[in-house]
Amino acid sequence: MRLLTITLISFAAFVTITSCGQQKKKEQKIVNTIAANVQALKSDTSLKNSLTRKLLGIYEDDQKYRQQFEGNFIKYGINSKEVHALWDQINQMDSVNLIKIKAILNQYGWLGQDLVGQDGNSAIYLVIQHADAATRAKYLPVMRDAVKRNHALASDLATMEDRILLEQHKKQRYGTQMHMDYKTGKYILAPIADPEHVEERRAKVGLSTMAHHLAKFGLSDLVHHEVVKDTVR
Repeated sequence: MRLLTITLISFAAFVTITSCGQQKKKEQKIVNTIAANVQALKSDTSLKNSLTRKLLGIYEDDQKYRQQFEGNFIKYGINSKEVHALWDQINQMDSVNLIKIKAILNQYGWLGQDLVGQDGNSAIYLVIQHADAATRAKYLPVMRDAVKRNHALASDLATMEDRILLEQHKKQRYGTQMHMDYKTGKYILAPIADPEHVEERRAKVGLSTMAHHLAKFGLSDLVHHEVVKDTVR
């Protein structure tokens, strides 16, 4: 019985080691394929321009309905059929865009401004930022790696990290996330951890001062509300 137990343990260890080795080979194969695809993209101007145009279209689709939200909210009210219809359009567009961006990420990884321009690069970030919580969490390590390689902005990463922290019922670090009080139509700054050093953290990742950020939302000081409402996206 003891020999059988030892044999089973050894076999389980062998299976685990073999499985880990196969997983590493699979991951390395994916990395190599993406690297080859990026190299092909760099050498093919027509392909690069085509992909850039596609990303610009995704960027415009992501923004066009969101730019109408505040005006519709003020004009019709948050519970109006007009606002609900607009949210339906936003959600439908987000779903379509996410399929497109996932395909691009799978083929090329997180593409930097040097290849697809500022708006093309922003399109990747915005679509992931506007996806569901699970998708954001999945691609957070990918974006962190992209920042290290100068393929994504540290300020965008900070914004995504803040949003994920709030979704985990924690306080944000950079003060990027606002809530809207739908009764008053005014914005509220979400809670910040260690607010005394928030300016230092913002400067480190290339964000503007809190005063400048708050002014865009009609706020003048660090007012924190612990009640987490719908985060402005």
